[in-house]
Amino acid sequence: MLAEFGLILPPEVEIRVEDSNQKCRFMVLPVRPSGTENWTEEQLAAIVTRDCMIGVALPRPGRTADVHPVHKARRPVKSSPQHASAAE
Repeated sequence: MLAEFGLILPPEVEIRVEDSNQKCRFMVLPVRPSGTENWTEEQLAAIVTRDCMIGVALPRPGRTADVHPVHKARRPVKSSPQHASAAE
C-alpha cells in the first residue's frame, strides 16, 4: 500500500501497523533527512507534510507540500430524479 503513495522503503525497514481508537492514539515521527543536521526547527517543520505525519511519505528538502493527481471517477454516480427531489 505504501508503494501506491510512492513510498518505497528498503528491506531493512521494519513496518508495524497499529490501530488508533478513542483510548489510544499513535503519532508518526518522520525521520530527519540527511543533510539537515544544522537546520532550524522552522526549516524542518516546513518539509514535514501531511503525508509524512500519517506515515506514507518521508520528508525531503525542497518538498513543502504533498501533490496528488486528481483522477476522474471511473464510474461516476449519476443522480436519479428520486435523489434530486429528496435534496430539495
